[in-house]
Amino acid sequence: MRWPFDLSTWESRTYSHNGTMSGLVMAQSHNGGLPSPALLRVSGLLAPKMDDGNDSTSSESDSQQQGWGFADDAESQPRHRVEIMPGLAEYPAVRRENWESPLPAVNETRALQNIQNEWHRISEDRSTAIICYLEDFSIYFPTDRKHHPSELTSLEALSNPLTALLMFSGILRIGAIKQFVKDAPFEALSIEGYGSDHDTTMKVFIKSVAAQDYEKTESTDVWYELCTPAVEYQAYFTPFLWVAQFGKYVVDYLDDQSPAMVGLGRFREHFDKWLQLRFPNSPVLRKWRNAFRREDYRQAFNAHNRYLYFQAADVEDSAAQAPRTSHPVFSDCGWEPTIQKWPTECDKTIATPLVYRSFRRMYFGEYLEQSAPVESVQESHNLRLKKLGFIQHIDQDPQDVDSGFDEPNMTHPRVRVNIGDIITVPGDGKDHMWGRSDIYHAYVQGIEHQEEHDELSVIWMYTAAETVIGDSHYAIKNELFLSDHCNCRDPKLLSTEVLGVHTIDWFPRALNAGKDFIVRQKYIADGSGFVTAKESDKRCECHDVLPEYAPGVTVYVSISSKSDLEPAIVESFDRVTQTATVRELLRIGRLDPLVHRGCNIPPNELALTENVYAVSAEKIVGKCQIRLFPAMTQEDRRNIPFPYNQQGRWHYWYIASKLDKGASRIEPFTTQMPRFKQGLDPVNFISRKPLRGMSLFSGGGGLDRGLEAAGGVEFETIIDMDKSALLTQKANAADDKKCRFICASVDDVLQKLLRGDDSIKIGDVQCICAGSPCQGYSRLQQDRYSEKSLRNVSHITTWCSYVDLLRPEYGILENVVNVCDNTGNADNILGQVIATLVGMGYQTQAFIENAWNYGSSQRRSRLFVAIAAPGVQAIDPPQPTHSDIVSLRKDGKYMAPVMRSLGKLPCGVRFGHRDAVIKTPFRCLTANDAIGDLPNIGSGVQTICIQYPDHRVAGLLGGRERQIMRLIPTFPPGYSYVKALANGLIPKTMQQKRTDYGKSYTRINPRGLLPTITTKLSPRCNRTGAVMHPTQHRQISVQETRRAQGWPDNEVVIGKASEQLHTIGNGVDRNCSSALGFSFRYAWEASDGPDDYQFNAVPAISGLTLEDNTLKNGIQATLLDLASRSVNVKNKGTSSKAAPMDLDIKDTIDVGAAPFHYTTTRFYDFDTGKSYELLRDGTSIYDTIVVSSASPMPTSQPIPGNPPKRQYDDSDDDDDDDDDEPIQRWPKKRTRGTGHTIDHVPRDWSEVLERKLSKCR
Repeated sequence: MRWPFDLSTWESRTYSHNGTMSGLVMAQSHNGGLPSPALLRVSGLLAPKMDDGNDSTSSESDSQQQGWGFADDAESQPRHRVEIMPGLAEYPAVRRENWESPLPAVNETRALQNIQNEWHRISEDRSTAIICYLEDFSIYFPTDRKHHPSELTSLEALSNPLTALLMFSGILRIGAIKQFVKDAPFEALSIEGYGSDHDTTMKVFIKSVAAQDYEKTESTDVWYELCTPAVEYQAYFTPFLWVAQFGKYVVDYLDDQSPAMVGLGRFREHFDKWLQLRFPNSPVLRKWRNAFRREDYRQAFNAHNRYLYFQAADVEDSAAQAPRTSHPVFSDCGWEPTIQKWPTECDKTIATPLVYRSFRRMYFGEYLEQSAPVESVQESHNLRLKKLGFIQHIDQDPQDVDSGFDEPNMTHPRVRVNIGDIITVPGDGKDHMWGRSDIYHAYVQGIEHQEEHDELSVIWMYTAAETVIGDSHYAIKNELFLSDHCNCRDPKLLSTEVLGVHTIDWFPRALNAGKDFIVRQKYIADGSGFVTAKESDKRCECHDVLPEYAPGVTVYVSISSKSDLEPAIVESFDRVTQTATVRELLRIGRLDPLVHRGCNIPPNELALTENVYAVSAEKIVGKCQIRLFPAMTQEDRRNIPFPYNQQGRWHYWYIASKLDKGASRIEPFTTQMPRFKQGLDPVNFISRKPLRGMSLFSGGGGLDRGLEAAGGVEFETIIDMDKSALLTQKANAADDKKCRFICASVDDVLQKLLRGDDSIKIGDVQCICAGSPCQGYSRLQQDRYSEKSLRNVSHITTWCSYVDLLRPEYGILENVVNVCDNTGNADNILGQVIATLVGMGYQTQAFIENAWNYGSSQRRSRLFVAIAAPGVQAIDPPQPTHSDIVSLRKDGKYMAPVMRSLGKLPCGVRFGHRDAVIKTPFRCLTANDAIGDLPNIGSGVQTICIQYPDHRVAGLLGGRERQIMRLIPTFPPGYSYVKALANGLIPKTMQQKRTDYGKSYTRINPRGLLPTITTKLSPRCNRTGAVMHPTQHRQISVQETRRAQGWPDNEVVIGKASEQLHTIGNGVDRNCSSALGFSFRYAWEASDGPDDYQFNAVPAISGLTLEDNTLKNGIQATLLDLASRSVNVKNKGTSSKAAPMDLDIKDTIDVGAAPFHYTTTRFYDFDTGKSYELLRDGTSIYDTIVVSSASPMPTSQPIPGNPPKRQYDDSDDDDDDDDDEPIQRWPKKRTRGTGHTIDHVPRDWSEVLERKLSKCR
């Protein structure tokens, strides 16, 4: 191989170019126009070697003219070793200009005659085949092939019918003669060693086309044994030997099993164990296994399944072939899959009557078809509605429900307004942001009587048109929504302004209640969604006192405005000063790298310290989950249980050591363990029986698997039309026997459900998730009103129809954020979806998740709509764990990414977006973090990567395109074709049309985010072409797209590379779906449910009596576990047994004298809703526990009685305001405002975590 410089005259030298840099430097040699890149792994730049007596000025000047500046004191810099690695060759040496043949080329037919003659000379055996050694060989595609002519390739290509003919060049050696043969075609391959009990190195043989013809004429069987490959072909032949050995092991394994027994699941569990039992202490097997470094070979089987199938079927005896190929492991990888596709029957998108009437006015309405359930299905549907607390639609269709009066309603005038009334007041006029409303509705929560009038404290109530529903069609005309928006910070509302008082039906069971209005739900006024209204919602949140932080709770602390959130343990909390004392936790990964060199410490590993410090409650930002793993070894670190092994994603941390008192070293825990409320137990991971789920448009399971990982749901029915995607789901399912995989149109399945023809019955499905087709919302489509586009868009109604029919407890819809683009127009798709779901009675939240905020390194944002039935806890959007990526603009200033919103409220304010700057515990992961550890595969011509079988490109570009990619510099990062063209780096002969603008041939910035992964990658595209590897001359591989999408390395994606990319690109980012899965789990665990939902639940009363010796050595652990125990209660000298929730504030428990770890005297158990106070005497030893019950969780049913009136303290008189610190108030105007934020005052006080809020009027 020729180099463009003389390596003998170069040495390592430190250099400086806008700062010192070390890393990968790309050098290229051009031999006849065909590139031969070389990677120089250096710690500095290669500088010309200089003699001691020579002046170095000229050399240094020449280097600076090329744009590189050497360090001033070059001689003082340490000398570094230079490692030169030739880049992966793409063409055989015989295709290079000025190539010199090692021997004169011989025609293969003549060479075969010479081989036969030499064989007869050295061997007397005429019955066996002639074996000739092939050395210094290269194997490549035929020179006359249309695509990729003369490009090097692996022998595995012979298993593909499209590439069943290859060529070789090399030296044929037999006996004393050597002959060089060039461009010899061949198609036969033979592997030696099958069925042998001895594990030996594989031998590979090929037979050329000429040898086959020679056999017919001369009756001589000649095979070429592949020995030493050419230098440029070494990188292709060595991986194939691993695959060939894999094929031998697989065939032998299948022969050793019963027919039709081995599926992909059994292969995962048993294959590696069988290998070690079959070939114990084999050095060949040990070397082969070490190259793969895993025990699960499913990815390798899928990547090479075509080769493996042909090896299994390549026997002359058909009786021996059938048992091998009958194993379902081949069909599980897409070879004649067993999942059969249903015939398509429905031409249009099927919708239930309710959903059809909601969406028929949309621009895609002509592609909807209404289908009503049969009588038996309707009866089951009505029973389901009653069970879950939905309104019964019996006498009237919800489309016809109306209050029957025109507002304002003056039919119920009153002389005096009472607390609890629903009143109407004048609007703000057309010039105001709420000008569309002539009147406002409000709930009276308090009255202050004055001499001439009363001042009313109200909670504003919204009509559907005043919410995120906007102008979308809403079925129930007389429905009002409570809100979290009051007038406490607005000018007082006077009783003289009241236009009317209305009758109201709170929490109705039917629509035709005969009242003016009905109220079922509460509207979160910032536009985030609707939740079930509770009796407690009739009092605004301005006066709520949130619970303080209990000792032992793990929280995040914001130390400064520029620092990350730091995990800490609350030691004590002062309710008066609102100050917490917290224990510092040290991140092990932040120590000097020399301390843990080579240990690969996860970023979420913590060490306990002796340092405690005080912080105000305002500095505490949310909670986290921390688990203790004492005495952890290096082996334990490699097997940390889920979810603590996910690098801190979803707020899961672990403590494995402590900092000694001198803060000088890290040491493991030995005897005394820290006491705190530990996070999720990975051993007893499932605390409640997961819900039974159904997945629509499931794809490869990006959404399903993420939700399942958190333990809240198990999907039993999976529907999709892509066989490869369904096989991927099946391969990764925890128990595929429990799942039903349906390869059919969702419309055909829905039609069967409506007819009662399917085994799925109403009540069997408790959660429905879907990722409806997104192509119809793409900005890249040429015509959004084409038939194909309209059909895709219409399927957003499918999820609504399934929800309407089956009425699950929970549901989640995912789609692209572009669904919101037309919000505010007549065809407001998102608004109509929300209107339909809220009309059904579901609690509904819509929010956006950014993949980079949840531990992924991809620029991907997705819309989620989450619903919950009336009686269960709603799903909260997951809190981010990773910060936003900060990019550098051309002017040198840093900027955060622009945050997408869900649209605008009727008042014109954006909703559904979060703040541009957020506080998180981790920094955003970059592209280099995600893919930097993967092996170098050059330009992607090599298709075999042993350790990562999916590390291959989908759709190899031609030689011209790859040459263009070589012309795109790797430094500075993110270089593109446009920049290269502007700087004169693209010759005219290489320039292409429609690539001189946009993102064509753009390299990924390793310090930035990976692009949004789509179903196809094309570097040539000027819209989505930013998919080039940062340093290698290719588009990103399938494995790299997996990393971008958060796909775990241990899971398998079924199909060819192009099918894998389609499955991955169509899916939901796994880290996003898992984050949502934990929010789903928390909501489900906080919900009341039927007895059959309980799973491994701890009994409410265990019958344990707390005696004096119970808490001697561990009082806190017992207190935090008190929820599952009964206690002996002493009250006024009597003793009785009761559950903790039955105790009141006067009950005490005698536990005797027991030491206690903390200095505080108060506990709060969030699992039981109990607060515990430890009372002590003068000896500082606690001898009494006072147990008090927290407020009971409000239910969805109304509580008898009137709501409490507002209570005011004398200290809150207006006369004292001037003496106190000024209070931030709403603007002094009559309006009810935007409903969420004015002058940066949060209206949703639930966002202000665990603070004691002062009353404001």
